[in-house]
Amino acid sequence: MLKTFKKFISICMVLSLPISASAAILYENPWQTGASMATTFVREDRLIAAPAIIHVAATINTLVLPLSAADATASGLSIRICRDSNPGGTPNLGDCIPFNTNQQIPIGAPLPTFDITFTGSMSVSAEEKIWVIISKDSTQGSQFASGVSVQGSALPGGISFDNGVTWQFYRTQQRYMRIEGPQGTVTPVVSSVPTLQGWALVLMSALMSVAGVVVWAKRRHY
Repeated sequence: MLKTFKKFISICMVLSLPISASAAILYENPWQTGASMATTFVREDRLIAAPAIIHVAATINTLVLPLSAADATASGLSIRICRDSNPGGTPNLGDCIPFNTNQQIPIGAPLPTFDITFTGSMSVSAEEKIWVIISKDSTQGSQFASGVSVQGSALPGGISFDNGVTWQFYRTQQRYMRIEGPQGTVTPVVSSVPTLQGWALVLMSALMSVAGVVVWAKRRHY
């Protein structure tokens, strides 16, 4: 009985240790082999908006987008993550964080596109809707292309031809992209379910009570 009790206490102590969070994918609309793929041209006369809902409180630090350049002169690409203009349901261009890359965007437009990683830092709340804004700030050089899905279940993407005053949304503009948070920054949504540490303490207390009763009963018997 005593050996079993010691083993159980050891298990409870392991269960009560905090679990370290790993790098998390906060949102992903991946390209699937065989799926229909198209591109949207990124030019200076338009803003492209790709929505995403982040289901946990976290800090976004990485954004991966499939992109390509029409030729070597392509320049002026700008990537921002903006908050939603709730309750408008459109990007709030006055509340954005820039995301930058050191990668050279390969030539390939309109197809293929290549995964380009952008970095920045933006804190978001659980269930917050955000917008990835893709634009070309420079009138110099050629255009870029961004990969989209023409079918699927992602939120429709938007295009604005008047610098965000009005938007047009299309189901065929579901942007391929991945949004990540760094290790240790993802905060789970608050739940009424006890934590693992709480369960361990409850089990430990219950077993100690049972062990006490057993010991008392044996002493009384003798």
